[in-house]
Amino acid sequence: MEAVGCFDYGVNCLKLASICDDLRRYITIYVLLFHSFSLPIRAPRSDGRYTSGGSLYLEDLKFLFDTPMMMHLSRLIALLSLCSVAFAAPEPPATPHPAVVPYDYKVGEGDLLEISVWKEEGLTKQVMVRPDGGLTFPLVGDVQAGGMTVDQITDELIKRLSNYMSDPAVNVAVVTVNQKVYVVGKVNKPGDFTTPARIDVMQALAMAGGLTPFADSDDIKIIRREHGREITFSFDYDEVTAGESLEQNIVLQRGDVVVVP
Repeated sequence: MEAVGCFDYGVNCLKLASICDDLRRYITIYVLLFHSFSLPIRAPRSDGRYTSGGSLYLEDLKFLFDTPMMMHLSRLIALLSLCSVAFAAPEPPATPHPAVVPYDYKVGEGDLLEISVWKEEGLTKQVMVRPDGGLTFPLVGDVQAGGMTVDQITDELIKRLSNYMSDPAVNVAVVTVNQKVYVVGKVNKPGDFTTPARIDVMQALAMAGGLTPFADSDDIKIIRREHGREITFSFDYDEVTAGESLEQNIVLQRGDVVVVP
């Protein structure tokens, strides 16, 4: 019932705003027509000269709106303009689009997730992964989401919600990604960079201000720690900028280190 009432109210607001706009236009046209056909043929001007009817000057308009009726009409036009703005239906807030992440993306600290359960409005919520990798969701409490994929988080939520409802349909989406990568060595601005989306090697080098003149551009390394071991990827800056071996320009993961010798 509340939803229907809000819908009817919105429809009525739109109708009233439309009526106000129409009235304002009609009155404006009337004022201009009144000026063209109802003013004396020779209207006095402040400089002592006269002008023939139908000639539209700023001073003529001042003479027109100094009359009591026109002053009331001008106030009415202003009031209707305010009404059309006041009763116009507000625009709905923008809904952020989910981030594009690969199926094997592992959620981490600072990531914003949207979790929803079908037909359960009270179980639709955006949650941020805490520094300890955990998140809190109604009914299930704390869930350790750090290091898990979206599918793994979904399975865990379904398992826990099954204690409270039958066959819960859970959807988990990554809204924003918050990952930190590191660029060290012979770049203009070495350091760590936190990004709201996944970036590749070239983008990370650009964020670091590019290579210095003394950089060994064909021997750049990307170091990744995964499952307790280090994996190294080679990157030849000159080849990639020439449009060759583009597969070297890999998408970086959280914690990757780009080393420019």
